[in-house]
Amino acid sequence: MNPDNSENESLKLLQKAAATLKGEEKTAVIYFSLTGNTEKAAKLIGNITDADCYRIKSLNLPKFAWLFLSLAPPIVWRFVRIPITIEPALKLTDYKNIALGFPKWGFTCPPIASFIKKEKFQGKHVLPFMTYGGWDYERFYNKMCSTIKKKGAAIPMKLLIKRNTI
Repeated sequence: MNPDNSENESLKLLQKAAATLKGEEKTAVIYFSLTGNTEKAAKLIGNITDADCYRIKSLNLPKFAWLFLSLAPPIVWRFVRIPITIEPALKLTDYKNIALGFPKWGFTCPPIASFIKKEKFQGKHVLPFMTYGGWDYERFYNKMCSTIKKKGAAIPMKLLIKRNTI
């Protein structure tokens, strides 16, 4: 996948990724977005797959505070969970296919890390999609995918979307 994708290439990648989630099973698009880039990608995937969309919400903090939290060493997030809510209420057991969207921040995205930590993905197909604009995005994304796989999910495809192409 070309990480420096154009807007047209991003749409094609979104369509290809969404096709991995189509089928008889119900699909949920679950995402956290602070600036709107991940939300835009989530809604496109939701429209293509006719999925139910859920937004993860967390503490109402200014952007610089989120950036500060995302720079905490990854070991911190093994023990700390940021409080989250999901709107509308989500029952993950109702879904076989999940598109999970998140932005790339410093070393982690605390609301998504908290969501992954609390949920079970055994037997589910999870399409992690990440919007990014900065540095070290592939390692960050691969770490998130590894964590999701350890929780029992199959990952049919990887999807990285540069923030200025969505």
